[in-house]
Amino acid sequence: RVLAACLRPNTGAPEAPAPADSTAADDAPADTAGHPDNHYGTLLAALEQALAADLPAPVDLLLVQSDLTAIVPGRPAPELGAALERSSEVESRGGALTVRFTPQSVRRALDSGWSATELTQALSRFSPSPLPSALTALIADAARRHGAVRVREVASVLRVADPAVAAGIIADAALKDLGLDQVAPGVILSAAPAGVVLRELRAAGLAPVLENEQGRLLISERPGGGRRLPAPAPARPGNEHAVRRRRPGRRELVALVGRLRAGEEARRAAGGAGPMAATDPVHALALLRQAQASRARVRLRLAGPDGNVQERTVRVLAVEPGRVRLADLVRETELTVAVHRIVSVEAR
Repeated sequence: RVLAACLRPNTGAPEAPAPADSTAADDAPADTAGHPDNHYGTLLAALEQALAADLPAPVDLLLVQSDLTAIVPGRPAPELGAALERSSEVESRGGALTVRFTPQSVRRALDSGWSATELTQALSRFSPSPLPSALTALIADAARRHGAVRVREVASVLRVADPAVAAGIIADAALKDLGLDQVAPGVILSAAPAGVVLRELRAAGLAPVLENEQGRLLISERPGGGRRLPAPAPARPGNEHAVRRRRPGRRELVALVGRLRAGEEARRAAGGAGPMAATDPVHALALLRQAQASRARVRLRLAGPDGNVQERTVRVLAVEPGRVRLADLVRETELTVAVHRIVSVEAR
């Protein structure tokens, strides 16, 4: 019957004859009344009218029961249907609509932006009697628990020990695009990735560093991102660790060889280290400790920074790990010498 009502206006309509002169037909304006789109629009409007005439009238009545179910005796009105869709679960459809209110469905209504008061008022507007206490208690309990835990999406966290620095970061207008928010003393959240935060803070004159979730410092292979590596352990004497060394050029090698040869010639001219001179570090330190105990004079041959060998007559003041404190008797000065610079020690 609906399709017949839709097609009735077009049944038996004669087809328009084709124009005799094709050129005149092309120049004439198009007949929009017979366009297919207009025909479909007329058909759709007629179909909507026919369906609206056959559908029952909408009902804005909600019968809420004490077992947290509700019945709509008919087709729900648009406002009532929207409210039930947000706050209830459908149990059955047919001549009447049966829904049930659950903690999950009420929480869904609260997640959509409704408060407990707004939800209660929206349901009470369609109920001829006050809402059952079971439903109001369910809504109040869900509202009390709703939002007790809040989750925020954060891209990076800043930890600032100095409160003045933290206040300056928050107040800096150049950093407003980072979405900064101080949630606790010394803790600032940012919506920007860590690489962007590092770049902007450095541009603002700060010196930030990157750390992992345990608070351990990280080193990035390239600024603003890249693979993160843990900071190397501090080097200690005797530890093996990789060191980048610069290869000396040809001129530097020639100069070093010249200094070595000049030192050898000076040593030969001075007659060597002498028969009682100690040249290895173990014997040299033993001789220095003996001279310290006896307050005897010793003659040292030291390698200077330029590679030249110097001779000094000294008295040993203290022998410490890796160095020796001496009193130069000729220059009347006190000096500290690293053990590795001592070429030989000779008692006098």
